[in-house]
This record gives sequence, structure tokens and C-alpha cells, in this order.
Amino acid sequence: MEILSTRLSTFSASRTKKHNLPAHSAWPLSPSQYPRLLPALLAEAGWFYTPTKDDPDLVTCFLCGKQVGGWGEEDDPFEEHVGHQEGKCGWARTKCLVETRFTDPSDLPQSKALESARLSTFAKWWPHDKKKAWLPTSKNLAKAGFIFSPNGKGSDMASCLYCELGLDGWSPTDDPL
Repeated sequence: MEILSTRLSTFSASRTKKHNLPAHSAWPLSPSQYPRLLPALLAEAGWFYTPTKDDPDLVTCFLCGKQVGGWGEEDDPFEEHVGHQEGKCGWARTKCLVETRFTDPSDLPQSKALESARLSTFAKWWPHDKKKAWLPTSKNLAKAGFIFSPNGKGSDMASCLYCELGLDGWSPTDDPL
């Protein structure tokens, strides 16, 4: 679920167990009544659709596993992710915080806390961490301000949240710093 297009696809009706999720209907909230809760915005905020019988608009964060349901008309998926993650989710602390606001000095781009949050977006997925003598490690990328934003299986896309630059096709001598 680390790939945006995969998260987005979960909001469509599913009749199979695609992505190891049970079959379900499409996202139930109307765009006209819930203009901030469009599937594309929810997926960008890190959510994928995991409805239950009792909670038909339940979503789950691909990184921290936090679940949110019972959405209101004025709810914002980015603000809700920041508000519900208790400082523990790298995606909420990076992508969602940039989309909403900086309210605390530890949320500034150069802070160690935010560097750690960016690093957590690479998790187990960064394909170059185990390669010897490579400069574009997840640690160096996070230090330089990048988050992991793959655009397909095997992708090494890293993006800067602040200028929206995305880079991929990293080679051993590419220095993100």
C-alpha cells in the first residue's frame, strides 16, 4: 500500500480479494456532500479503504496502521491524519503536515524529529539500503528532505515535500545531500 495508485484503487468497488483485502463496495461518501473526502485526497494523505459492516467509511494508514472512520462533511484527510497519529506516523508528520500547517518547532523541515519522520516513510521498502557504498541511502535522503514516494513496484522514487521535486533512477554515486 506504499504506492499511491494502489491506495487509490482500494476506493473502487472490489469483487475479489485484490491487495489481500475483502471484497467491498465503492467509497460511499458523495463528492458533492463531502468535497474534501475524495478518494484521491484520502490516498494522497496515506489512507487506503478498509470498510467494515459497522464502519462503511473506514480507512487505514499504509504506514502506521491507524484507522479512521465516521467522517464528517468538513473533515480534511490530511488534518485528520495529523490529529489521530499522536506523533508516531512518518507520513502524517511529513506529507500531511506540509499539506496543513507547521504548528510546532519540531515540525520544521530541518528538525531531527521531522528528519526521523521522513526516514520512517522509507521503512522496509527502499531498494538501495542494503547495497554497499551507495550514497542514496534512506538516511541520506531523509536528511536531505526527501520521503519515499514509489510510483510502481520496484520504484526508487523519492520526493521533496517542500518543492515537490521527485527523483528516481538513483545510482551508487548520486549524493542527495
